[in-house]
Amino acid sequence: MGNSKKQDIRFIGYEGENCEVKATSPLITIFNDLICEDGKDSVTKIGILGTKPFKEKPDECPCCQSKQMMGLEILGAYKGVLVWQCMKCSERYLRFDKAKTNRLLEEVKDSYTVPEDWGYLSPDEFS
Repeated sequence: MGNSKKQDIRFIGYEGENCEVKATSPLITIFNDLICEDGKDSVTKIGILGTKPFKEKPDECPCCQSKQMMGLEILGAYKGVLVWQCMKCSERYLRFDKAKTNRLLEEVKDSYTVPEDWGYLSPDEFS
């Protein structure tokens, strides 16, 4: 991603340097926690520079060829995976075309949450 300022986002099911992903369901986050760049649109702000959508999870990362790809679900934007992320190099990829992804992200760009207030809900109970 060039000169981007990637955060070190730690997800449940991710075990450090060995990039072993233990989770089988999508990782869940909010839009503001993904912002890593200045940009004109939401897709650019979360660090997606490519325009090729991957409808299905890529078998390996196009950047580093790691097999540690996970789906990211962004609360409120879409029920299910909206973005793919490599857990090794942190590159992110579109699931849908850029225009649709931007529309979905724009709807939740001002959302916030306090994870400590969540309690536990199974993914089936998310709204």
